[in-house]
Formats: sequence, C-alpha cells, structure tokens
Amino acid sequence: MARAVLALGDSLQAEVTCPICLELLSEPVITECGHNFCGSCLTAVLGVPPRPADCPQCRATVVPGSLRPNRSLGAVAGLAGTLGDEARRPRCPAHEKEEFNPNGEKKSDDLLEKVTSERQRLRDTFEQLQKFLQEQEGTLLARLDQAHGELTRERREYVSSVSERKSLLDTLIAEIEKKRDQPVVEFLMDVGKTLSSCEAAKVPLPEPVSPELQRTVKNLSELSQLVLGAVAKFKDGLCWILEMWELGRELHFWLAVLMGSRKDVTRGKRLMHLPFLPLVNLLSEMDRERVKVTLDPETASPYLILSKDRRTLRLGERQQTLRDTPKRFTGSPSVLGSQGFTTGRHYWELEVGSGDSWAVGVALESVQRADSLLMAMGKIWALRLDWNRQYTALHMPPAPLALQDKLRRIRVHLDYEAGEVTFYNVENMMQILQYKASFTEKVFPYFWLWSRETYIQLCA
Repeated sequence: MARAVLALGDSLQAEVTCPICLELLSEPVITECGHNFCGSCLTAVLGVPPRPADCPQCRATVVPGSLRPNRSLGAVAGLAGTLGDEARRPRCPAHEKEEFNPNGEKKSDDLLEKVTSERQRLRDTFEQLQKFLQEQEGTLLARLDQAHGELTRERREYVSSVSERKSLLDTLIAEIEKKRDQPVVEFLMDVGKTLSSCEAAKVPLPEPVSPELQRTVKNLSELSQLVLGAVAKFKDGLCWILEMWELGRELHFWLAVLMGSRKDVTRGKRLMHLPFLPLVNLLSEMDRERVKVTLDPETASPYLILSKDRRTLRLGERQQTLRDTPKRFTGSPSVLGSQGFTTGRHYWELEVGSGDSWAVGVALESVQRADSLLMAMGKIWALRLDWNRQYTALHMPPAPLALQDKLRRIRVHLDYEAGEVTFYNVENMMQILQYKASFTEKVFPYFWLWSRETYIQLCA
C-alpha cells in the first residue's frame, strides 16, 4: 500500500512540476497557450523590463500582462508535496522489515570494480603516453643539441678564417705601403712574394654554414613544427572529446524531457540549465522546420535548364525563348524557389557539382530581375564559388572567405524573425557563413549558375 501511495505521489508531483525549474509549482501562472509555470520562473523568462518571449514549452508568444494566477493548481501542488512527504514518513519496524530486502550491494560492488578498473587503465595509459613523450622529447632535443654544436663549431671556424684573412690583408697593405717608395728595380726583385700574398688574400672564404648543415637545421625546424602541431591537435582533440561527453550528458537529459520521461525529469531536476532551452527547442522542431524546396520556372533565367521535378539546375547551351514575365530573371542566370517565407525558421539542403561559378542563398521578393547580379546583390544573401575557385560571401559588399574544405552538400538555414541566414557544410555540420539582416518582406530560396561544368541539385 505504501508503495502505491508513493507511486501516486510521484505521478502527481510530475504533473504539478514547473517545466522551467523542475520544482513543484509555486504561485503558478497560466499562459494564453495553456501552460503553467512558477510565477517567478516565467518572470525571469520575460526579463526586466518584461517583454514578449517564447513559451518554454510550445514556443508560442507570451505577452507580459496576459498571465493569470492558477490558484487551484497551486493548491494541488501543495497537496502533492504533502502526499509525497507523508508517503516517505518512517513506518513501524514490522512493516519496514517486511518490505526491506535490498539487493543493491552487488550492483554497487560491480560498479565500484568497474570504476577502479577504468581508473587504473586510464592511469596506465597516461603513464605510457608520458614515457613515450619523454623519449621523443629526448630524441628531438638531442638532434637539436647536435645541430647547435655543429653550428657553433662552423661559426668558430668561419670567424677564425675571417680573422686570419684580415690579418693577412693588414700585413700585405703595410708591405705595399713600405715598398711603394722603393726604386723600381728593388721593388721588382721582391714582387713575387707580394704577388703570392695577394693571391692568398684572394682565396674565397669558407661558407659560414655548410649547405648540409643548413638542410639539417631546416629539416629539424620543419619536424619541430610538425610535432608542435600534432601536440596541439592532440590537446584540442582530447578537450573536444571531454566537452562533447559533457554536452552529451546534458543532451541525453533534454531528450528525455522531450520524449516525456517525466519521472526521470523529476529526479534529474538539478541538471536543469535555462541556456539549453533554445537547443532543446531546435532539436524538437528540426523535422518540422525542414522544407521541400523546388525551383520556380516562372522566375528562371532563359539561360537555365530546370529538370522535370524542378529540383536540378543546369546552364543551357543557348538562350531559350520563354514567356517574358515580371518575375523572370533576365539580367542574370538566376532562379528562385517556389515557396517564400514571411515567418519562422526553415532549412533546406542542396548539392553542387564539381565545377565553379555557382551561388546559393536567399533573396527578397523585390530583388531586381532585369539587372545584373552586381546590381541585385543588395537584396541577396548568398554563398558563391567564383570562376577562380574562391568562395565569396555574396552580399553588398562581397567578401572572400577562407575555406579549407571543398563544399559538396550545403544546408541553408533561414531564421526570419532573428534576421539570420546561416550556411553549413552538411558533411561535418560546421558553420560556413552567417548573415545578419532585418527582413520586412517575403524571402525566397535563391540560386545562380554560370558554368556548364557543374549543377545545383536540391535534396529531397
């Protein structure tokens, strides 16, 4: 009976738990969309001074002043707390003895053994890594010390040669000055020695550093840079693994929230962090936000060829004869998507061929159709690959991008209210580019193509 009461108390507490703080509702208020929160929790969401915000559960707009106290639910929350306390009160020893038959020691022992084993494995691994690094450090430092010694020796030899040559020149100059006033016959009698000294002074000096030693130093420098880069990547990779593991714990908790695992939520309430709410909302709305984009033939330039399913775009060999409409691009080889947006967050994915001279992004409905791409650029936010294989942020003014990866599949994400257009590399989900704008009219997917060597294909 006590277990049933305890289970009932848990279920009731789950129903009157605030979705924000995950505590029992305190002075609850209800929104126009029908969700209940602690008064203080929702006040924190609305901010100071209060301003409209998204409902933490359904993302509907919550307007300050529209909240109403829900005293009945507050009373139920109080009863739920009392019921839970009552169910957990100590009972008589006899009944306790009947139901007290724990068998958790084995599980604890197994986990303790696992933790001890993993601790020892981790310690052994790091000790081996430290030993390996020390050995490699010794090897590399020994090579550098040897190169340092050889450089010092060759420098000393070079300085000695220069000093000897300077001494020889000083002596030769002194002898010539002493003999220049001698009679010609006497001068010529001893000229052989002077000429011999001049020839000795003309002998080339040795190289300050031998070519072989220069190559050795160059190779060691390159090796040092490679080692430093590898160590930096190792450190970054290890930090990334630890950060992703911590993030994974948070995401696991939030996925449980999204799947309605209320009992786990109640027990894990201390893990709650409000900054994760936007991420949870993004995960919960991802499928709904993805849109199936098709190309609008009424806007397509006469130079462009659209597939029958209106999902693939190519450049034709010649200009087609098409019906002239105000919607059609005639100044640039461009085309819009069939569906435009005036609200919400949406994304679509596309593939590009191996060629160049393409651009993808979004454009305003009022974008100039008869003008060149340069004239229309102020109402376009796009990513372009130029003829010289340079990626460019295509807006006014255009700006080159330093991208290392060659893009094949691209995701375009539009957040209309936030005024954000973001591009991702689908292969690794790394962000490529993000624009900030302020949209006041309908926004359409935009495509531009000026190469027969490539194509643009919208993904299903």
